[in-house]
Amino acid sequence: MLLSAKEQLIALSLKDFSYKELFNYLNYLIKTEMSDISISVNDMLNNLHVLAKRDLISLNSQLTFNALINLMPQIDSLRPMTIMLGETLYPELWLSIPQPPILIFYKGNINLLQAKRVSVIGTRKVTYYGEKATEQIVKLFVNHQIQVVSGLANGVDRIAHETAMNLKTQSTIAIIPTGFDEYYPYNNANLQDEIAYDHLLLSEYPPLARVKKHHFIMRNRLVAGLCNAVIVIEAASKSGSLITANYALQFNRELYVLPGRIFDEQSQGCNELLALGANMIISPQRLVQDILTLNENQSKYPN
Repeated sequence: MLLSAKEQLIALSLKDFSYKELFNYLNYLIKTEMSDISISVNDMLNNLHVLAKRDLISLNSQLTFNALINLMPQIDSLRPMTIMLGETLYPELWLSIPQPPILIFYKGNINLLQAKRVSVIGTRKVTYYGEKATEQIVKLFVNHQIQVVSGLANGVDRIAHETAMNLKTQSTIAIIPTGFDEYYPYNNANLQDEIAYDHLLLSEYPPLARVKKHHFIMRNRLVAGLCNAVIVIEAASKSGSLITANYALQFNRELYVLPGRIFDEQSQGCNELLALGANMIISPQRLVQDILTLNENQSKYPN
């Protein structure tokens, strides 16, 4: 039985190896010219032992020949719904971020990654002002064939996904911090399943992976990195949305922010971003034109 590089990485992911360990293993395959060939289970185990001796991987004592063989049904089922770093379908924009995902699992229409995209994020404690702004902005994006990307959290994320979905199928992309068979937050379970069926659901984690604290930050970097621009609707001064906004700045993405009243707690983070030089959202129409121009220029002058 031979395993491709993707299959080997899926196996490691199923065994809960870390991002760094997956990266180190793929890097070893590339350096030893094994990334484009299939190898035996014994050869894979030998590779792991080599890396373990170099302290590049922590070997799980349960990772045996038989354990890998027993994983084959899961690997076979996941292979068609997995993209590996370097493959044709892998989003080019992720190649420019410091920690590009090694594997991305998906459900839905993967071709949505070829469309124009914009990330829309914001607070979970969205106000009426933020809700209406999100709805108007997302409606214009969808009407102009721009995919709406978000993280499937409560608040702005949920409103962005739902608004797009209510307008048409194949209009939104969700990146989640768990595997597909887990839900966080649980109240978005039906929404997650609908996105997986009629739109596109992405995860860096295998299906049964439960949420861990660091998964949110890892998810946020992917939301920021997948698009040329990130839209922040509302955010308090210590909002998690600011983490995504900071990633956008680090990744040289355009950052557009909805201004708010100085007395509103959910506008403090946005106003701070504006003070630092983020683009102010003047009107939904102008914002959409800016995003269309940005995507057009990106297609003419790719990185």
